[in-house]
Amino acid sequence: FAMIIYARVLVIVSSAGARSFTDELQNDTLNVLRTTPYSLREIIASKAAAAMWRQVEDLGLLMVGVALLSTPLLISYYGTLWPLDQNPLLSRVAIILGLGISIIRMLLEPFMVAMIGILMGTALRTRSAAILGTLFVSGFYFLLINLPRLIHMSWPVRFIVDFVLPLALPVLIIGLVIWLTSHLIERD
Repeated sequence: FAMIIYARVLVIVSSAGARSFTDELQNDTLNVLRTTPYSLREIIASKAAAAMWRQVEDLGLLMVGVALLSTPLLISYYGTLWPLDQNPLLSRVAIILGLGISIIRMLLEPFMVAMIGILMGTALRTRSAAILGTLFVSGFYFLLINLPRLIHMSWPVRFIVDFVLPLALPVLIIGLVIWLTSHLIERD
């Protein structure tokens, strides 16, 4: 149930991000925004934050749900990988890190998806194409970030896949998207 709500939030946020910049470009109001004292990167990030803010109630509910409901799943998942009787410290640290990262992802991923929507809106300039492009790229990201977990791997690689990539990849994507979007806008 929580995954359905999360997917719904991501679709709404990505659509809002894509629409926000396609509307700015179609209505030719981006130049007015650029006369403000804010940099182009701040304007882009603000648009993504606004798209995310519209879903803040659902995101808050999801964060509480993750905190309450994912703990048993994390215990069974990491308890299987690193049994509590054989690796008590490693399994407990993994459970705590997994819970913290799951909560942080609830904020990072919607912002990233909104940023991707803004990039698609800037590049494609039509609502439907931008929304479809955003959904495609976001879907590819979620496959890329989650499928490696199904593969058997050593614990250092598992640590990177489970704890480093879910935080580092969205941050890198957000930075890249801000740079690409501002480059596309300044090029025009």
